[in-house]
Amino acid sequence: RVRIEPLLELEAGSTDPKASFHTFGLTRLIVEPNMQLSDLPLMFVMQMGIGAVVGVLAARSTAWLINRARLEYEGLYIPLSVALVLFFYSLTTLLGGSGFLTVYMIGLYLGQVDLIHKRSLMRFFDGLAWLMQVIMFLTLGLLVDSSRVAEMAVSGLVVSLFLIFVARPLSVFTSLALVKMRWRYQLMIAWVGLRGAAPIILATFPLTAFVPGAEALFNIVFFVVVISILLQATTIPQMANLLKVGYPTRARRFSFEIIMPRASDLKRELVELHVAPMAEAVGRQIVDLHLPKGFLIVVIGRGERALTPDGGTVLVEDDILLVLADTAALEKVRPLFVTSSNNFTD
Repeated sequence: RVRIEPLLELEAGSTDPKASFHTFGLTRLIVEPNMQLSDLPLMFVMQMGIGAVVGVLAARSTAWLINRARLEYEGLYIPLSVALVLFFYSLTTLLGGSGFLTVYMIGLYLGQVDLIHKRSLMRFFDGLAWLMQVIMFLTLGLLVDSSRVAEMAVSGLVVSLFLIFVARPLSVFTSLALVKMRWRYQLMIAWVGLRGAAPIILATFPLTAFVPGAEALFNIVFFVVVISILLQATTIPQMANLLKVGYPTRARRFSFEIIMPRASDLKRELVELHVAPMAEAVGRQIVDLHLPKGFLIVVIGRGERALTPDGGTVLVEDDILLVLADTAALEKVRPLFVTSSNNFTD
């Protein structure tokens, strides 16, 4: 079974730092007479390199600080996490690196490790992300001149069609030329193209720098994004069915609402574990996993159901396990539940 979602998620998160660099670099190249085109490769290496190094250190430091803060109230972990993200973003920027890349790596790492009050933090940042998107689109609506967008309709349509049907497929097939992936999956990846508002945000930077022609560029970018959303984003399920790559609709994830008393001498803790697709535990009975002492599966969340496990219970992908375990047993068993293969072949 081929899963292209992780690849698309990686692309979506990793392209913003590079796109922001290209936008800033080309803008500086235009507005600063002393700036040379040959300076851009070194700047790119420095920004991505510093951003990646600080990102790794920041991600581990953030997880360590959150788990050991021992704050009295659960709500205080939210401003703590926001403060840490802003601090590491600012630190990376001061060092000459890409703050976007650092923040992306922090989020990527925290999503894979155990955090105290992780569910509360995820709910907060999910709501914050939607709020920022609403504010962003409202702000962009104030910047867009509908009459000027109409003037750019022909140019915008030509650019949109070129990006959707030529540039995007060509870049995808070229990038995946050495990967053993069937053409229909590559075509699906090519169809899932530009859909967010990040390009519109980036198009405002030449506008604020008073780059000649920036207003026309902004209107074209806005038009391209709208066309992409209307044409590509709304037809993803139909395209997946047409190419027979599957577009599963996930059931609403099971949610554990359990509050445990905190004690510094508590030797075991309740932890949620997600059974990843293609993990070693998928399709196996619990008894066959040979779980060590100190590791107990309390309940299994499957879709909207709560299952009481026994030795004969067969685990399936996307199960959520609520386990009571000590640290040593948890680290020993965890590899059973993570993805065991990143192979994209059939």
